[in-house]
Amino acid sequence: MTSKLLVLIVVLALGIGYAVGYYFGKQDGVTKGILVSPIFLRKESLKEGYCVLCTEDKSSKDCRERIKRCRSNDIDYI
Repeated sequence: MTSKLLVLIVVLALGIGYAVGYYFGKQDGVTKGILVSPIFLRKESLKEGYCVLCTEDKSSKDCRERIKRCRSNDIDYI
């Protein structure tokens, strides 16, 4: 009887630990993704030679205006 109770307690503890770790890991992953995504997009745009979001040449007037708006925190989703 005590061995079954001990196994049940261990399984419940592992399940609770998994659920808590999953919850906080997901939050941490979303936060890191929000922080890293602008850097990643900028890196890819520089590597490709054009904006990876709007597929325009980075030197075009429209793309430069969007970049200026984004840098001035007047963000317009493309």
